[in-house]
Amino acid sequence: MNMKASHDSNQTLSSLEEGGVTSPPGYHHADPFLYRILEEEAKKMRRFPTEAESVLWEIVRKKQLGFRFRRQFVIYDYIVDFVCLPLKLIIEADGKYHFTEEQKAADSVRNDFLIGKGFSLLRFTNQEILANIEQVKYKIMEKMEELRSKTTAVGGGNQTTPPSEGLGEAGRVLMIGAGGVATVAAFKIVQNQDVFTDFMIASRRKEKCDELVKAIHDKGYKADIKTAQVDADDVEQLKALFNDFKPELVINLALPYQDLTIMDACLACGCNYLDTANYEPKDEAHFEYSWQWAYKDKFEKAGLTAILGCGFDPGVSQAYTAYAAKHHFDEIHYLDIVDCNAGNHHKAFATNFNPEINIREITQKGLYYENGKWIETEPLAVHQDLTYPNIGPRDSYLMHHEELESLVKNYPTIKRARFWMTFGKQYLTYLDCIQNLGMSRIDEIEYEAPLADGSGKTAKVKIVPLQFLKAVLPNPQDLGENYDGETSIGCRIRGIKDGKEQTYYIYNNCKHQDAYNETGMQGVSYTTGVPAMAGAMMFFKGLWRKPGVWNVEDFDPDPFLEVLNKQGLPWHEEFGGDLEL
Repeated sequence: MNMKASHDSNQTLSSLEEGGVTSPPGYHHADPFLYRILEEEAKKMRRFPTEAESVLWEIVRKKQLGFRFRRQFVIYDYIVDFVCLPLKLIIEADGKYHFTEEQKAADSVRNDFLIGKGFSLLRFTNQEILANIEQVKYKIMEKMEELRSKTTAVGGGNQTTPPSEGLGEAGRVLMIGAGGVATVAAFKIVQNQDVFTDFMIASRRKEKCDELVKAIHDKGYKADIKTAQVDADDVEQLKALFNDFKPELVINLALPYQDLTIMDACLACGCNYLDTANYEPKDEAHFEYSWQWAYKDKFEKAGLTAILGCGFDPGVSQAYTAYAAKHHFDEIHYLDIVDCNAGNHHKAFATNFNPEINIREITQKGLYYENGKWIETEPLAVHQDLTYPNIGPRDSYLMHHEELESLVKNYPTIKRARFWMTFGKQYLTYLDCIQNLGMSRIDEIEYEAPLADGSGKTAKVKIVPLQFLKAVLPNPQDLGENYDGETSIGCRIRGIKDGKEQTYYIYNNCKHQDAYNETGMQGVSYTTGVPAMAGAMMFFKGLWRKPGVWNVEDFDPDPFLEVLNKQGLPWHEEFGGDLEL
């Protein structure tokens, strides 16, 4: 390749409204470029508060008044002293300079602007705060009660909140799932408690959630993490949990069979939604976005955001494509997403994520897009060697992958889009054996099994062979300790810029042992769990909020990729080279 660039530090952020993406309802940040300047100033102000600000902070912090307050917080082009986002209440502590004529005029403009955006303001002088904090506290509580009484009850519970804010407070997140990807996401959420203020983990087995919390605490992280049991196939159970915890965002890291039940519960309870894999029915090895895209109008009418497929692929692969389209191409013509796992877990046969989902995906027919048509191939029939950075050549197989479906829709200049994944000879030999023995079947069979009570009696039971196989294969969560090598995932793109053809390769390499040392999980879980947290962070920062159902490339990729750089998934670019495809 002729030119390379690495992105291990901040990228310049673009306007929230570039490309027709409007700012979200509820609270807002400044234009991202200005936001970074304001946020640095806000950090200084948080470190060096005035005496009055410190006194006022002591009475509103830690939800002492029933709601969370933030201090020195950026809203639009202003830094406010204190804000309760669910009630849209701003409190200002005014020093002497606020009484100058020039500052009075500036404050008046600022007040009118924020009130016009739906905020209420309370202003106290420093003298008032220091001389009679109890009276100040009473006035704040009185105003909060007034605002609460004007809001609309949401979700059938007692919580009240302005409709534009959704159900619950900003930063309140519920994660469903306790597997390898969820473990990584949980570690990353706990590492960013300034964004994720309240955190619950729920799964079918509560003890798995409790074990995950213990693993986090054993690593030295201090966090109050709640856990709960829930059957994600049961909408009523989900609704009861959501109404009790009142999350603003639900991160779905459960099985893809459960996407629709969780989305239904989110709609019923006023919660926003994010997942990492698209829906597929349990009784059919087939996945496409049509089932979830059908929810678009429902989420729009409810004023809720649903972010689909925010893992690596799908997820980061779409952000890479969006970044390329935004910065490097006028038209993208050829897109190849390449996914290589060059690691070794030292097992005869194991899958890197849920075996049931993994084997269903791999044994499907291949599918790619070319010249406006979808072309089907036999499973793993098309393959060729591709060279991966720091790894070398690996046999790569053409597969169907869901992000192609949304990318060709959102980038209509694409002439061909394909997805490639590497597999070793031993893996494919075992996979062929599993299929030939009928162990990859997903239909039920009847089997006469001995009872577990040791009585010698038997009973007829129905089992799904693939689910039985999952029970005897190594648990993907246990692979990390001895896993060496690395993954390499990226997008190879050919298109036009300023009338000239250009080639471009954007990718990330992730070492399995680095992932394990940080989270106890291997690199495949890491590369999916980190983007899930990053997407949730984009939501809470107001950068990825708009009512409806969206794929990752529907949002600005710049701030998302900036977060990935900081959170363990730095990305690299190569220009002008041979893409091999």
